[in-house]
Amino acid sequence: MKEKQIALITGASGGLGRELALALRKHDPALECWLAGRQPDKLKETAACIGGPVRCLTLDFSDRAWPEKWQEVLKEEQPAITWLINNAGFGYTGPFAEEPFSQVLDLASVDFTAPVCLLSLCLPYMKKGARILNVSSVAAFLPLPQMALYSAAKAGLLQFSQALAGELEKQGIQVTALCPYWIGDTGFIRRLSPHTPINLRGSLSAKEVACRGIRGALQGKTIVTPGFLASFIRIGCALLPLSLLLKIRKYWKT
Repeated sequence: MKEKQIALITGASGGLGRELALALRKHDPALECWLAGRQPDKLKETAACIGGPVRCLTLDFSDRAWPEKWQEVLKEEQPAITWLINNAGFGYTGPFAEEPFSQVLDLASVDFTAPVCLLSLCLPYMKKGARILNVSSVAAFLPLPQMALYSAAKAGLLQFSQALAGELEKQGIQVTALCPYWIGDTGFIRRLSPHTPINLRGSLSAKEVACRGIRGALQGKTIVTPGFLASFIRIGCALLPLSLLLKIRKYWKT
């Protein structure tokens, strides 16, 4: 029996995940997209938007039992995973010391541990020509006070992506880390902005970020920083001391 060619997109309930699915569908209309997320109704909306062969999978990375459930799906389906897009994630603002432990555990699990574990489970089903796209953030370059754990998780995911890219190069599997600046039209920003004012000057839309992310992965880039500000932060963090960059960021927020 011929292996099923699929693309797995996590966090596909809306926002950037939905736009990544749309951008991927435009690139390969025949590819079967597996949309994973916590909200079945939202996943169905994404499925209706992208059309074509699609499957919706309810997957909550804060549920400690998710790896076992996912292993069962893989063993049953035996898919050929040609794209794995790790987009699921969330963030919050505030002093780390004041955050409840349950929230700390969930963020560390969803933003870093889950994509790493998902990759471990999916790699046996990936062959030469497959692509992995991990959604990180410019916070991976510039650690954000009041978002300490989020910054650390995204930095870890970036470092992991770069190291894995070197490991999988001989196998012909491409690994890309997508590191955007703020994306103004997603639920992520709406959840943060009531608590912390966010300057969205220079931000891109989810559609723009998704298109640049997919294009960068197809071009074989290991890191994609979409837009001027994301690229500026990446270069600035490589050249300037962190203390100066944090002062610039504080000014930019005003």
